[in-house]
Amino acid sequence: MKDKNELAKGWVLKAESDLATARRMLASEGPFDTACFHCQQAIEKFLKAFLAFQGQQIPRTQPPAENHVMGQHGPDIRQNF
Repeated sequence: MKDKNELAKGWVLKAESDLATARRMLASEGPFDTACFHCQQAIEKFLKAFLAFQGQQIPRTQPPAENHVMGQHGPDIRQNF
Protein backbone atom coordinates (compact mmCIF):
# COMPACT_ATOMS: atom_id res chain seq x y z
CA MET A 1 0.00 0.00 0.00
CA LYS A 2 1.20 3.51 -0.77
CA ASP A 3 2.27 5.70 2.10
CA LYS A 4 0.20 8.78 2.88
CA ASN A 5 2.61 11.16 1.12
CA GLU A 6 2.53 9.18 -2.13
CA LEU A 7 -1.23 8.91 -1.99
CA ALA A 8 -1.64 12.64 -1.33
CA LYS A 9 0.77 13.50 -4.14
CA GLY A 10 -1.23 11.35 -6.56
CA TRP A 11 -4.44 13.19 -5.68
CA VAL A 12 -2.72 16.57 -6.06
CA LEU A 13 -1.43 15.63 -9.53
CA LYS A 14 -4.93 14.59 -10.61
CA ALA A 15 -6.40 17.81 -9.19
CA GLU A 16 -3.81 19.93 -10.99
CA SER A 17 -4.70 18.16 -14.23
CA ASP A 18 -8.37 19.05 -13.74
CA LEU A 19 -7.44 22.69 -13.08
CA ALA A 20 -5.28 22.81 -16.20
CA THR A 21 -8.18 21.47 -18.24
CA ALA A 22 -10.53 24.08 -16.77
CA ARG A 23 -8.04 26.87 -17.55
CA ARG A 24 -7.71 25.72 -21.16
CA MET A 25 -11.47 25.70 -21.54
CA LEU A 26 -11.80 29.17 -20.07
CA ALA A 27 -9.03 30.50 -22.31
CA SER A 28 -10.79 29.13 -25.38
CA GLU A 29 -14.15 30.53 -24.24
CA GLY A 30 -15.88 27.37 -23.20
CA PRO A 31 -17.67 25.23 -22.70
CA PHE A 32 -18.02 26.95 -19.33
CA ASP A 33 -20.18 24.29 -17.69
CA THR A 34 -17.49 21.72 -18.38
CA ALA A 35 -14.82 24.08 -17.02
CA CYS A 36 -16.87 24.42 -13.82
CA PHE A 37 -17.16 20.64 -13.61
CA HIS A 38 -13.37 20.29 -13.79
CA CYS A 39 -12.97 22.96 -11.08
CA GLN A 40 -15.35 21.03 -8.83
CA GLN A 41 -13.46 17.81 -9.53
CA ALA A 42 -10.17 19.53 -8.68
CA ILE A 43 -11.56 20.75 -5.35
CA GLU A 44 -12.69 17.26 -4.40
CA LYS A 45 -9.29 15.82 -5.36
CA PHE A 46 -7.38 18.48 -3.39
CA LEU A 47 -9.56 17.68 -0.38
CA LYS A 48 -8.90 13.96 -0.83
CA ALA A 49 -5.18 14.79 -0.92
CA PHE A 50 -5.60 16.64 2.37
CA LEU A 51 -7.37 13.65 3.91
CA ALA A 52 -4.69 11.27 2.64
CA PHE A 53 -1.91 13.47 4.00
CA GLN A 54 -3.64 13.58 7.39
CA GLY A 55 -3.88 9.78 7.38
CA GLN A 56 -7.67 9.89 7.21
CA GLN A 57 -9.83 7.47 5.28
CA ILE A 58 -10.93 8.84 1.92
CA PRO A 59 -14.68 8.53 1.39
CA ARG A 60 -15.62 6.67 -1.80
CA THR A 61 -19.28 7.66 -1.86
CA GLN A 62 -21.35 10.81 -1.52
CA PRO A 63 -21.61 13.15 0.30
CA PRO A 64 -18.69 14.93 -1.37
CA ALA A 65 -15.30 14.91 0.30
CA GLU A 66 -15.63 18.56 1.32
CA ASN A 67 -18.52 17.70 3.67
CA HIS A 68 -16.36 15.07 5.35
CA VAL A 69 -13.39 17.40 5.66
CA MET A 70 -15.31 20.39 6.97
CA GLY A 71 -17.24 18.22 9.42
CA GLN A 72 -14.09 16.77 10.96
CA HIS A 73 -11.47 19.41 10.24
CA GLY A 74 -13.35 22.69 9.79
CA PRO A 75 -11.89 24.42 12.86
CA ASP A 76 -8.36 23.24 12.00
CA ILE A 77 -8.67 24.39 8.39
CA ARG A 78 -9.94 27.83 9.40
CA GLN A 79 -7.18 28.20 11.99
CA ASN A 80 -4.43 27.16 9.56
CA PHE A 81 -5.62 29.40 6.75
